[in-house]
Amino acid sequence: MDILKQTGGERDSRINALNSFLQLKEWHREELETEISRIQKVINDHEERLRTLEADFMVHIEQFRRHHQDEAMSPECIKSFHTYLEGMNGRMRKERESIMNRLEELRGKKEKLLSIYKEKMVVEKLMERHIAEVRKMSTRREQKEMDFISAQRYLR
Repeated sequence: MDILKQTGGERDSRINALNSFLQLKEWHREELETEISRIQKVINDHEERLRTLEADFMVHIEQFRRHHQDEAMSPECIKSFHTYLEGMNGRMRKERESIMNRLEELRGKKEKLLSIYKEKMVVEKLMERHIAEVRKMSTRREQKEMDFISAQRYLR
């Protein structure tokens, strides 16, 4: 519908609809930012656990190396060390996988957030354009009224 043919109520309802849409996008943005913050905290926790596991792993490797250099180790002892280190390696692998999964989830949320920002900008520009058209129309109407009043005075 042409903006010049719209009634005041239609223009107001369009502005209200755009405001409602912007409010909805704002709530969605806040929700996504909260989720992103939560996911980032989980990633940080996993990274801290991974660093701790890696540090423990290195300490145990060094213990194994020193113990092996100092004396001959029995096959059972070597197997026990190997099993323990394999278990630690498995836990580190799981932490890395968890970090990668969370990073993928974080990337998806950030893409959604970027999309919301873009949609919001488009709607804000549309709203600005709409308001500018309403102002322009109002100015035209006022000018027509002033021209009419001026013509009435001139005709008297």
